[in-house]
Amino acid sequence: MSAPSVCIFGTPGAHLNLGVGALRDSTVHAVQQTRPAVAVTVFDDGWGVRTEQTPGGPVTLCGGRDSRRWHRPESFAQMRAVLPFGGLWNAGARRILDAGAVLDLSGGDSFSDLYGASRFGTVAWPKRLALAAGRPLVLLPQTYGPFRDAGLRARAAQLLRGATQVWARDAESRTLADELIGEEVTRLGVDMAFGLPVATMPGAAGERWETWLAAAATPVAGVNVNGLLVNQPDAAARYGVTPHHRREMTQVARTLLRTSDWRVVVVPHVLGEHSADSDVSVCREVARELISEFGAARVFLADECRTAGQTKSVISRCTWFTGARMHATIAALSSGVATGGVAYSVKMGPVFARLDQGVVDARARGSEQIVDDLLTLWRDHDAARTRLAAALPAVLDAWADQASTILGAVDDGPRP
Repeated sequence: MSAPSVCIFGTPGAHLNLGVGALRDSTVHAVQQTRPAVAVTVFDDGWGVRTEQTPGGPVTLCGGRDSRRWHRPESFAQMRAVLPFGGLWNAGARRILDAGAVLDLSGGDSFSDLYGASRFGTVAWPKRLALAAGRPLVLLPQTYGPFRDAGLRARAAQLLRGATQVWARDAESRTLADELIGEEVTRLGVDMAFGLPVATMPGAAGERWETWLAAAATPVAGVNVNGLLVNQPDAAARYGVTPHHRREMTQVARTLLRTSDWRVVVVPHVLGEHSADSDVSVCREVARELISEFGAARVFLADECRTAGQTKSVISRCTWFTGARMHATIAALSSGVATGGVAYSVKMGPVFARLDQGVVDARARGSEQIVDDLLTLWRDHDAARTRLAAALPAVLDAWADQASTILGAVDDGPRP
């Protein structure tokens, strides 16, 4: 017999992509806070079965991937093959069969064919495993679509119809999910990252940050520069934005440093030294450029955070924040920090609209307009903070209510 448990899928690469990390850690926190007796297994892109200590207790990490190495226990294909036989030797399959519910995030915005058929197949695997195992499948708040391929659209509809609960994080996604399901059953939720707990940056890095922060009483602007829009050579064509994102964000920071007594902290939100998706190298370049012009007393580079919670602890100390990484901006919004978003897809707009905060659509504005629009939002930070303070409590309450409803789907009965 085993105690109630849940499996969490859809957050691979959480140790580098802090947006995905925010989704994972917030979901784990929701389980531990709402149903502390429920054991948690997070399927990740590691190897084997491991244990991770979290503030709310131990969490099991289990490798799981769309791999052609069928001999590896991490292979989703192997898990599927042994499900009818009680999981046999496969730890992942056994945990799925034992789960009171399977909670799936799809990386927040990857349940789509926008990234190709292969990526869709990878994202679909955990959902297929849950349904094959006969376990309650809960699709956590996420973006659905677009689905341009008729075959993949039909496969997505089948998976959605099999879920016990379907949550969307915006009204457009809810409409699409309901179309695929064939009835209005999708629930409008709140991005899981709104519940992310703050985790203080430890050691010498934390001391440097606190010392810099305490050195002056002037306001601090947080600036995230999105490496995805800088490092990928086809980013402008793929996302329909200007090829000057780095220059635009640098100019915003430079202007407020020149025209006010504000200070700036530059905040990467995707880690890694050599990935084209990483923010680290471009944020370092921007920080070096600004420090050379304005000095280290006015510019700080927060590149030593290692978790989403640690990064949120930095962002939460800002007076105003801007960036193109959605979950970096959610870290600000959920902390009550007035925020100006830089949108390169549809996913940011509905979140900001719900909190009455401004978004600059980088797909519809030129470089000068983007800079001017962000500076206008910065100058409006006092009014924006007041609007956010009025709207945020309802969103945080909705997060708590949805966590309770989601965890209500967990089958408490112990498995034989």
